[in-house]
Amino acid sequence: MTAVYDEAFDATSGMFSEKCEAGVMAVAESFHLAYDAGQGSDLTRKTKKPR
Repeated sequence: MTAVYDEAFDATSGMFSEKCEAGVMAVAESFHLAYDAGQGSDLTRKTKKPR
């Protein structure tokens, strides 16, 4: 997981927060995990539905 995160983080340009989100999304997609972003009950699915 760390290697997937690091690779996506390093390959993404932009602000630190954008690089972090890219790493998290890469891990979630690679390992078929759900990733939602938002606050409270206002969440948005960022990845495909896990299998």
